[in-house]
Amino acid sequence: TRVEAPKLSNTNQNVKEINKMKKTNLKVMDNTANTKQAIKKETEQRYDGKAIAFIKSRKAEHKIHKMAEEMYKTAELAGVELVDVIVDDSANDDIDRREITDFCKTVDDTDALVVLVNNLFAFTTDLDDLLKFVETLMYKPVMILEMEHHHILSLDYSDDSEVDE
Repeated sequence: TRVEAPKLSNTNQNVKEINKMKKTNLKVMDNTANTKQAIKKETEQRYDGKAIAFIKSRKAEHKIHKMAEEMYKTAELAGVELVDVIVDDSANDDIDRREITDFCKTVDDTDALVVLVNNLFAFTTDLDDLLKFVETLMYKPVMILEMEHHHILSLDYSDDSEVDE
């Protein structure tokens, strides 16, 4: 049975729900027109360092290489070094799969501060699990660059008193 992934356009509403329930301050920016400038500005402020990419695809190898190449370019524009690309070619979309465990270990081992992913639902199509996973990444803290829909997810540091300088 095929389950359709929720529409990413609901991301802003879902983040608002998380923020209400858990007092988390996530910021989702939709910057289709000014993606390069927004990425550069956001990463320059707080996310200087390394990046990890995650690709969920069963496509031909040359297509996966093209996706990775785009991610390398985006990381370069953001001023971060893409140090690893994790490719998940499994048919499974459960959040507890080996590839997600490997991804999390790589994020921890490399001290990556930026995650690039083609689509947030590459991690899982279960919305509750996805929101929990994103929240976990945010508190590392890691910024997520979602390439397909040009979303940037990061903790909202609007209140500068909470930011350690």
